[in-house]
Amino acid sequence: MDQFIRHILRGIESKDRNVRYRVVQLLAMIMDNIGELDESLYNLLVWSLNKRIYDKEANVRMQVVFCLTKFQDDETQEGENSTQGATETLLSLVQNDPSAEVRRAAMLNLVNNNKTQPYILERARDANQVNRRLVYTRILRSMGKECFEQLDSGVIDQLIKWGLEDREFLVRKACSKLISHDWLNLLGGDLIEFLERLNVTKSSVASQAMECLF
Repeated sequence: MDQFIRHILRGIESKDRNVRYRVVQLLAMIMDNIGELDESLYNLLVWSLNKRIYDKEANVRMQVVFCLTKFQDDETQEGENSTQGATETLLSLVQNDPSAEVRRAAMLNLVNNNKTQPYILERARDANQVNRRLVYTRILRSMGKECFEQLDSGVIDQLIKWGLEDREFLVRKACSKLISHDWLNLLGGDLIEFLERLNVTKSSVASQAMECLF
């Protein structure tokens, strides 16, 4: 496997975009099924992938995201040959990549922790409506009750405001469903507890949330 990966990496900088795409796609499939990697091979892989995050083809960059996803729990050592951490690379892509599809792939594959959460949730203001909608239908929904426990009430307020005032109907609908269906069901339909979670005495959007609910 070591020899095979080193062999196909010879094509990762090919002038032919189809070759670059197939190489990175194959690497993504291998990363799904491989165990431990030799340190030198790991460094070579991450170094090669970090170069391809600037590829002019969006589909190549998207496959790079799928590869880097597998390296998020690894820590690289500082030094002359140190490589940029996978999580930091994905954070850069989720904020700066010109392709909505690449930003979406990075957003959905980032580990959700205290460091990455603000970058993930700010996609509620993404230029692409699908990415904005996914914040409400996938990200916040998957967090369950942790959404109320981990997020500051001010952050929840801001997310509700962005969602309910979005220019696209489907985003507004996704936010409305999150509030009136998913969140309320998480609390067993207890409206009083729901109001407490929204911190209505300080919330600027609680009335909007209630109108949406009723």
